Amino acid sequence: MFDPALIEAPYHEEIYVDGETKVIGSLKGLYDDLYAYLEETPEGVSVHATSCIEQVSLELYIRASCPYCQRVMTYLKNTYGKVPKSIQVKDIGNNPQYGNELIQVGGKRQVPCLVINGEALYESKDIIEWLKENQESVK
Repeated sequence: MFDPALIEAPYHEEIYVDGETKVIGSLKGLYDDLYAYLEETPEGVSVHATSCIEQVSLELYIRASCPYCQRVMTYLKNTYGKVPKSIQVKDIGNNPQYGNELIQVGGKRQVPCLVINGEALYESKDIIEWLKENQESVK
């Protein structure tokens, strides 16, 4: 049976099920539900954990006249056919409020800026690299 003492840190990624080590992933927020489920599982029944993809919040701050912003937008359109719905595009040239939001999030008014779960990522090449590495988060 599952022993909660096996989880040594909030982000530990393994549990023992039926005498075998199983990789679960980062389940800190789901720990109580997982523990309750494993406690209710009858002896001798195999439990198979599946990984879940964390929901990612993406905001892309741009200015239409910026060539670096155009580079990111072109990448998105070439890769996905259009800007994916998971990315909220905010043009600071059309809406001054977006410029103020950008300063609050990243501390500066530089575009392009991809805000990933509240963390600012600048530089078009870095943004495109992140998008390539995290395609499962962009839909």
